[in-house]
Amino acid sequence: MKKDNVFRRIINYIKNAAWLAPILIVVVVFVILFSLNPITNGIKSLWTKITTTNHMEKITYQQYVEKVEAQAADENAQDFVIVFTRSGCEYCPTFYKSMNAYLKSSSYTNAGFKIYNVDVSLKSAKKTIDGVKFSVYKDKTLGVLSRVSETNEKILGLDALQQLDKRLQEYYTYDSAELEAVSDSAYTYVSTPLVIWYSHGLEQRVSNTFTNDSTLSWEYDKNGAKKKATDLSFRKFIQDFHETADVEWNIPFDLTYNKENI
Repeated sequence: MKKDNVFRRIINYIKNAAWLAPILIVVVVFVILFSLNPITNGIKSLWTKITTTNHMEKITYQQYVEKVEAQAADENAQDFVIVFTRSGCEYCPTFYKSMNAYLKSSSYTNAGFKIYNVDVSLKSAKKTIDGVKFSVYKDKTLGVLSRVSETNEKILGLDALQQLDKRLQEYYTYDSAELEAVSDSAYTYVSTPLVIWYSHGLEQRVSNTFTNDSTLSWEYDKNGAKKKATDLSFRKFIQDFHETADVEWNIPFDLTYNKENI
């Protein structure tokens, strides 16, 4: 009873104190605003996570090699696209957003080809070989990451991407339009995201230029500053493939590598 009386007195006091009402209204408004901001940020963060999550069908590096070899042996085999990505890749989230939209579109449903993803992320733990520590890929069929300017043939033989990189170096002599050399890397052209279109067991189109600003469609604020980018590059990659003739490239696909689990 006493508590009820106390609350009743407080309520009556607030009602009778006209000067207190505006202050309470301001306090309530600030409480609501401060509550909405974290909620809004949380929703934005969740939406970004949903739209930039990788929804491509994942396969291992070994499965990738086997798919190309099987395609080469079957003249009626379906075309497919291989996309190499990794965790921590600066431009991959923007690429995923574009790719996810494409995967849901009727353009892909009726495209007549498949898209697969090979993850080239590294483990946190390292492996010691001949007294030297090397980073190891999460995909065991990829082996180890060789060092920049590595000359040890044993180590190079344990790095599956070295063989792919050598092939891309050869491909570059036939079509250099969409390949850019990478600096401070163990590889010359293997960078993420890397996209390769395969037909008849051969690379028909290769691109590692999805990090280039020219592939982005920008929105600008009233001051003319860039505020939002939409990656249109993958759709352009598909469109250009259908509009251009196949590159004159006929070197048989042969990626030999150490298939032992590292």
